[in-house]
Amino acid sequence: MLLLTEEIRNVENYKKTFRIEGQNSFAEYFSSVIFNILSEDLSGIFGEKSVHPYAEFYTDAIVCSFKKWITTKDCIQPQQFALFLKKTIIGVSKHVCDQCPPDLTDEILS
Repeated sequence: MLLLTEEIRNVENYKKTFRIEGQNSFAEYFSSVIFNILSEDLSGIFGEKSVHPYAEFYTDAIVCSFKKWITTKDCIQPQQFALFLKKTIIGVSKHVCDQCPPDLTDEILS
């Protein structure tokens, strides 16, 4: 989330860069950066399991939401968006964990 609050100084420039699509586009580069960060973080959660599908899932969700946010007219401030992402991820995770039987939670994370 620090990436959002520290790097997004000029929202208009990011809006323009996201309009360019295809190979070597900013969206592709941004996805690879997010994927690498998540892969490293998720390896501590999932241990020896391949984290690729998990990192890919969250990368797609984050990049898609980022692109929607940054291209929305009168988008909220970067700090507000970062907080929104954090609250969404934590809120959904907490809800799923609360609904999941303990033995299933242990099985998923082992």
